Amino acid sequence: MGNEKIAKSTSFISLSLIPFTALCVVTLLYIFLPVAVNLASFLSVSQESIAPLTTCFGIFYALGFLFWGALSDKFGRENIIQGGLLSLSIITFILPLYPNYSYLLLMRCLQGFFASSFPPVILAWLAENLKEKYRKRAVSLISCSFLLAGTLGQWFGAIMIQTSINLSMYILGTIYILSGIMFYFLSKKIIKNRVSQSSKKVSLIKILCQIPSVLFDIQLLKIYGSALLVLMSFVSLYVYLNTSKGDISISIAQLRLIATMGMLVSLLSSWLFSKMAVTKVLAISLLLMSVTFAMHFLIIYRFIFSINSLLPLVHLIYVASIALAIPSMITCSSLFSAQQNRGVAVSLYTCILFVGASLGSLLPNYINMNFSVLFITAMLFIIGLSVSKIKQSICS
Repeated sequence: MGNEKIAKSTSFISLSLIPFTALCVVTLLYIFLPVAVNLASFLSVSQESIAPLTTCFGIFYALGFLFWGALSDKFGRENIIQGGLLSLSIITFILPLYPNYSYLLLMRCLQGFFASSFPPVILAWLAENLKEKYRKRAVSLISCSFLLAGTLGQWFGAIMIQTSINLSMYILGTIYILSGIMFYFLSKKIIKNRVSQSSKKVSLIKILCQIPSVLFDIQLLKIYGSALLVLMSFVSLYVYLNTSKGDISISIAQLRLIATMGMLVSLLSSWLFSKMAVTKVLAISLLLMSVTFAMHFLIIYRFIFSINSLLPLVHLIYVASIALAIPSMITCSSLFSAQQNRGVAVSLYTCILFVGASLGSLLPNYINMNFSVLFITAMLFIIGLSVSKIKQSICS
């Protein structure tokens, strides 16, 4: 009976503390998107120079996924999670001390790398330590947190970063260190009461050697193509919206609120997968994203005069499609990979997903808007059709 109470209490803490921490960690990726003008002003650089602050974070964040999972196999999940949160907290505290662009660029690279220690390792930790009935709920909540960071992170940045980045970084740094301390006591309680398990020690070099065969698997390649485009389209859309000179009938803040509601659709993904093949869900999501992504620009730049008021609905459908595409791609990455490569396949998917987000912050500054919108729209549509054609051979 005592063990059951402990299991319930630790599961409750896990289901509240961990998704909140995940939200705050991934917020760092999006925090500078809405404040490019403010940052350019007090860093005395051009507005175009602000995009690399998000891009370099995203690239190091993405690359970190390939390392931390293997390191947690070797040194223990708890050690990596606690050490990663402590390191992230320290870097976040010292980041605003020297308001210099080159220094800030370096610190954002370090932030991205240490921030990536949390998501893949915490998912593995939950899989090993929570009971089945709590595990699915926890993964669903964390996935939702990662998605919500895309809108709530922008909202947090827009409110907190007006004349400096100090307060925003101090708040987040405090959250990381407090979360690390709370996780330390939570993990101690679980370790004390769980049956000891033999952990498989995996060489980092062995993991890296598996990457080429996984990356060029013909079925997984389609999923990775989807992953590259999903957050690329989302981030580039918000960069365009924040700098738009078109006719927007609704404020960016209202669009973020709509997007936040759309992200909650991810909580329905497990129910939807029980009713429909996961590849069909992904294909429909990508096709809807393609159409609605293009419609944003047709409406904003007055190519479609009669449906300007439909922008909120278009945005809701677009974001809800992203919210379903991401858990679909996670499931497909596991489904299409060999058992011995499954961890690498999912880590590689996550890496490519955030490389796409990083590229999305650069596109508006270096590529003509009409070309990039056409390219993203066409690629989403083509890959959506491609994914729809593999459902029989894989899922039958």
